[in-house]
Amino acid sequence: MKASPESSTIVRKCGFSVKEICQHYGLSKGFVMKQIREGKLGARRLGRRLIVLDEDLRMYLERARIGA
Repeated sequence: MKASPESSTIVRKCGFSVKEICQHYGLSKGFVMKQIREGKLGARRLGRRLIVLDEDLRMYLERARIGA
């Protein structure tokens, strides 16, 4: 059954793995993990994986932009 344009749902990603962040921003895993360990970038455990919520990533990037 094909969905009509009116019934299609837009799904926004709400969390990212460390690997996804590294690939997207060209950062090393070590750097991202250090930011998480130092509490500069919020992350949560989901099983064995670390997930950075979209909100935490946006706040981190905003602080980096303004130099805080």
